[in-house]
Amino acid sequence: MAFIEILNDANTVLIGDDYSNGCVARRGTITLTPQETASMIATSMMRFSLALPGGAFPILALGLNDIPITHMFTEVSGSTFTWTLYFDKNYAGRVLDYYVFMIPSSVGSAGGILQMWNGDGLLTFDSNLQYMRVTAFLQLTTAVNETLAAGMVDGRVYALVCAQAPFNNRHLLNPPGGQVGAPYRFLDTSDTWCFTRSGANLVKSFKNIYTNQTQSDTSNQSQAGSAYGVMMVVDVTNY
Repeated sequence: MAFIEILNDANTVLIGDDYSNGCVARRGTITLTPQETASMIATSMMRFSLALPGGAFPILALGLNDIPITHMFTEVSGSTFTWTLYFDKNYAGRVLDYYVFMIPSSVGSAGGILQMWNGDGLLTFDSNLQYMRVTAFLQLTTAVNETLAAGMVDGRVYALVCAQAPFNNRHLLNPPGGQVGAPYRFLDTSDTWCFTRSGANLVKSFKNIYTNQTQSDTSNQSQAGSAYGVMMVVDVTNY
């Protein structure tokens, strides 16, 4: 039980000595640079890495604007985190803002006039840190292009957290019925959805990553896997 708690009107803890919200640990820009080693159709792939302090898993937020973007994978090697992004290849060369959120005990003291620690001596709040302001949580339920109400306000700056990336992978007989002879018996397809901001809304658009004929043993069966995705919209105005 916290000795000090500050609650909002919904009885949600905003500040407490046993609660930590994510705060900005790193911010910066990246130039969208295609790094794929094989041909991709509608998207390009880019990876970028940061060395970060320990103690908690970081949350990556990508600036929302007109660039169709999604965060697909996160890899960890020691203290280095590497993120894989997919973006519309027509936007290569554009500059994108990013924000990395971690809990205050990982970021460290910022010298705020109000600071709080938990019973283990870990920093849980510093008034000089900039905290994650989630304004929309979107559980996607379809695999189609759509415009999602996200409540974004004119004049505010927002970023997207891909809590679960949307994807659709298929390994199917080529063509249906398998009339094509060996060795190219299967068609492998991988798709994702990228996101942009349009006024108050989050726009989701289909992007084919690749479609290839592949060699496969005749005993292999058709396979498919997909996830609709989960997105968070974060207000990063003045961050």
